[in-house]
Amino acid sequence: MNEQGKLEYIIIYQVALFALAMLAIGTLCGSFALAYNRIMIPDSIVAMGSAAVGAIAGLLSPSPLRAR
Repeated sequence: MNEQGKLEYIIIYQVALFALAMLAIGTLCGSFALAYNRIMIPDSIVAMGSAAVGAIAGLLSPSPLRAR
């Protein structure tokens, strides 16, 4: 892979990581706002936040090929 391809790969990786982090932070803030107003937090918000955190963990964990 040439340098341009590596740079594009890194940028796409960073954008995906940023989007997932914003989703996780947004669901956390939304959950706090709903809880503060004594409104029940929908399961869909909890699921979105959990999925975002799990995806971030998957992106940041080393692949088995690189661990060797």
